[in-house]
Amino acid sequence: MSMIRSSKLRIITASLAALTALHAVFPSAPAFAQDGMAAEQARERQELQDMREEVGDIKGTINDAMRQMTELSNQMKNNEYFEAHLFAKETTVKVAGDVSITALTYNGKLPGPELKFFQGDKVRLVLHNQMKFPTSLHLHGMILPGTVDGLPRPDSGIVKPGATYAYQFIANQPGTYWYHPQVIHGDQKAKGLFGSLVILPKGNRRADVPDKDVVLVVGDMKAEYRSSESRQSAPSGGYDGGTSTKGDAASQSLTGSPMRLFQAVAVGKKDAQIFYLINGKSAPMAPPIDVRRGQKVRLRIINSGQSAVPLHLSGHRFEVLARDGSDMLEPRVYRDTITVAPGERVDLEFTADNPGLWALASEVFEQASREGRTPGGIACILRYTDIVEPALQNPN
Repeated sequence: MSMIRSSKLRIITASLAALTALHAVFPSAPAFAQDGMAAEQARERQELQDMREEVGDIKGTINDAMRQMTELSNQMKNNEYFEAHLFAKETTVKVAGDVSITALTYNGKLPGPELKFFQGDKVRLVLHNQMKFPTSLHLHGMILPGTVDGLPRPDSGIVKPGATYAYQFIANQPGTYWYHPQVIHGDQKAKGLFGSLVILPKGNRRADVPDKDVVLVVGDMKAEYRSSESRQSAPSGGYDGGTSTKGDAASQSLTGSPMRLFQAVAVGKKDAQIFYLINGKSAPMAPPIDVRRGQKVRLRIINSGQSAVPLHLSGHRFEVLARDGSDMLEPRVYRDTITVAPGERVDLEFTADNPGLWALASEVFEQASREGRTPGGIACILRYTDIVEPALQNPN
């Protein structure tokens, strides 16, 4: 028994010695595992930190890009221009049922294109001169720098034949205006180079916005055309058979005040006549003003001619909102007739509350007829489309 115990003791001693030797070579298992886990966690923490830094860099890059895009967008917005192109050229236009005339026009239209912008808009009007003589562009009634006023100065936008000029300005002044050649090119306006320009107030309240907003350009226009039967049927044609060398002819309005009506011009074999037009047409070719019952209607009237035009609106009374772009200071006064002086702009407003067919026309017979015949001249129909069937069409 003692030998067996001694043998077991030797085995246990040897095992302990082996374990001691092994422990000397390798750390204890629990300590080794803890050190490995700590190292792994340290690596993970470092990787997470690196990822956070990368995400931060990416976010910074994105924020910088968004800032740059915002700055670029603002810059583009600040540099944005509302651009319109006007081509000044000679064109044949029909002003009455049996008469076509050779006129100077913008974009082949009489009057030129109706331009509308909002207050604060940056505007660029590009004038292309397709005529054989110099021209210019003047924005009548607007206060602008000298480089865009069209005056006869080298730096004010005089455009030679075949050339182009860009008139740039900020539309700061709400109101009704019109454009045409200036000063030394004034005769071009009389031959058809004119058009309307409207600047609407920024942030209009609904109460200030009419249901119907109509621009009417009225006036007299000098034109030459070949003889026609209408010329021969008139008592005098208003120009002494086309051979007069007299100056301005005179007539009277219904109030008896003298008014200049037309000028006779000698042109050899061609007839010369002053046509009285509304939006480039002589009645009955002038398009009707279509309204609906209850609408608030605004008429922006521009006199592009050389004669005063007393306009009467039948069946309604209107309020004068503005003259030459300035609000009226007088209390609300309603009337049915107003005289528009040469070059003047008048804004009127009325409520469409009297259904039917009515007329807007000059009170001077020579202006509201053509060669002594009616309908003709400055006259058009006011028509309620919700009451009257639109069977009344333009005769053209």
